[in-house]
Amino acid sequence: MLTISQIEALRKTSPQLYEAMKRLAGATLGPNQGWSLDSQVTDGPNFARVGTDALTSGKVDPSKPGVLAKGSIPPSWSGSFTYVSTASTLTWSWSGLIIYRADGSTTAVPNGTAAVTGLSPATTYYFYPYWDELNSALNRVAGASG
Repeated sequence: MLTISQIEALRKTSPQLYEAMKRLAGATLGPNQGWSLDSQVTDGPNFARVGTDALTSGKVDPSKPGVLAKGSIPPSWSGSFTYVSTASTLTWSWSGLIIYRADGSTTAVPNGTAAVTGLSPATTYYFYPYWDELNSALNRVAGASG
């Protein structure tokens, strides 16, 4: 039995021989015997098969059912945050924010602003925004600034 690495090496080095072996395998067993050069291979220590249900445009897609996700896959986002500040206030603004989730779904965050008051001059502040699923609102972690 051929391993994945052997089949891939054959496919790359001699595509004609690879195709001939595929046709030979099908002809030897006859039609509809359920045997294929690509599917009747053993997984090796360095290579393994990936089902087509786990791929998007030939690449492994963690949002597909053919992928066993372990742990958590953090979402990503696009859009922008900007701010305007004075000595004691800061106003955050955001627009065009979209949250991209591991399952392929997206959440469009409504454009908005948030004012922070009572700031001290010459102090470094940190703000940690998060999307509140329950209230469908962009919030920030309380106590995380200053």
